[in-house]
Amino acid sequence: MLTTLDIRNIALIDRLTLELEPGLNVLTGETGAGKTIIIDSLDLALGGRADRELIRTGAEQAEVQALFTLDESNDELCDILDELGVDYDDGQLLITRQLSSNGRNTIRVGDRLASLSQLKQITACLVEMHGQHEHQSLTDERQQLRYLDALRGTSWTSLKPPSHASTPCGATCAAAYAR
Repeated sequence: MLTTLDIRNIALIDRLTLELEPGLNVLTGETGAGKTIIIDSLDLALGGRADRELIRTGAEQAEVQALFTLDESNDELCDILDELGVDYDDGQLLITRQLSSNGRNTIRVGDRLASLSQLKQITACLVEMHGQHEHQSLTDERQQLRYLDALRGTSWTSLKPPSHASTPCGATCAAAYAR
């Protein structure tokens, strides 16, 4: 769960710290109040496009930090973090994205430098953002299996392939096991 979003020198924002509580958090405001800047900042922290135009006029660099409280039952996320050597023993994960006016960008996951592809791999396990007319992950077969695994409490891949693979259902299940 995202608990804190800290934004520095993004667009019109000098510094903003947004604390989120468990449950539903709603971002409302008048047109031009900065809601889009906050969403764009979160998107940046999650691996979205880094554009130097986001840096506030007069600033040399911009930074977004997103602090997450982790659900350690998320095996896929834990495996990725372990592979990268990221410490998450305290149940929290800090992601930092810095943009520099000279074009140099830095990504940190915990205290480790990370690539953009690594960041996207991690954040895909943490947050799912949806906007009007955007593609939704509900159509992704791998995401559907993750939802089923979470509901069932174990991984489908731990099951044995069906012996009746010649039936339509068996062939579908066998294809899912192969992933």
